[in-house]
Amino acid sequence: MDIFTAKPNASNAWKGIVENAKYVREGMRTEVGNGKRTLLWYHSWATAKPLCSSATSDIPPHMEEMTVEELWNETSGWKWDLFGHCLPRAALKRIASFELQPGDENEDQLVWNRSSHGNFSLNTKGHYPTGTQPAILSVVTGMSKSNSQSRMDIDSGALLQRDQ
Repeated sequence: MDIFTAKPNASNAWKGIVENAKYVREGMRTEVGNGKRTLLWYHSWATAKPLCSSATSDIPPHMEEMTVEELWNETSGWKWDLFGHCLPRAALKRIASFELQPGDENEDQLVWNRSSHGNFSLNTKGHYPTGTQPAILSVVTGMSKSNSQSRMDIDSGALLQRDQ
């Protein structure tokens, strides 16, 4: 379920948020822990863009909705034989640098991609040229000013659901 859908009777504020949600999606990435909630092909986790954008061959239909966890073996590591033939060498090298952390306490987290620490800040929102900053970032900035938490608690499955 995508939380960013406008209903016919939605407020103008919500319609504006929905219209600009793509900018939030572009600025976020998934920090993989156990890999249970991260879609291998459609979430930005190993590379700047989702892996589907750099696939060198068709993604087998039975693998389209696979999570990162499903392609990891705790004893032997990545199951390269299942997906390695679909990606360029650079993407495979990047994936090889990840080691999943099994266990429910190591959940995947949604983080702001435009900073080294994963937190949204007034400095990192400046990655947009003057006058082109999406309205949604103004809303998020306002939330971050009034909230003492350093991360926004957002369901990554809902926010990063792939576009149908």
